[in-house]
Amino acid sequence: MSSLPPDAPPPSTSHLAELLDHLPAHVALVDRDGAIRWVNESWRAFARANGADARIAEGVGISYLDVLRRVRTPTAGELVEAVLALLAGQRASISQVYSCHSATQLRWFRLEAKRIDASGTLLVSHTDVSQQGLAEASLRVRSAVAQALTERVPLMEFSRRLMQVAGEAFDWDFAMFWIPDA
Repeated sequence: MSSLPPDAPPPSTSHLAELLDHLPAHVALVDRDGAIRWVNESWRAFARANGADARIAEGVGISYLDVLRRVRTPTAGELVEAVLALLAGQRASISQVYSCHSATQLRWFRLEAKRIDASGTLLVSHTDVSQQGLAEASLRVRSAVAQALTERVPLMEFSRRLMQVAGEAFDWDFAMFWIPDA
């Protein structure tokens, strides 16, 4: 493994941008007002794959807070509040896992953001942690099933518990599927 000599010049901004384009995480630079100033290729590819228009996919100039508000997750408000605290200088960094399911896929991401300079610029990344999220959610459901079977819970109570645990584990809202008796 080679390393750069100590007297090597630092990489250029364009070289760093090229390097960040190779990361699997969706990365953005956000200014102190919450506007996106730069995004990497993973950000753009994810936006395109999820039906975003060209302006949203490019990201530059749009409000990062508006992007977070559009995330379909019960914790979207928490994400926005955490980033607002970061922009206000009340926090130095944040790291939070959130669900972001699509119509065809269960997905979880880890949002990590950090103030990187005195002007309040944020470096933000969204890393896909879906395998971990799915494993944890599946474990919660299996544990609830095992507990209900051990307790010999009646079928209706078992169904209620299972729906509640699955809803919480996978961030599903079963109420939207509930059709009352006519």
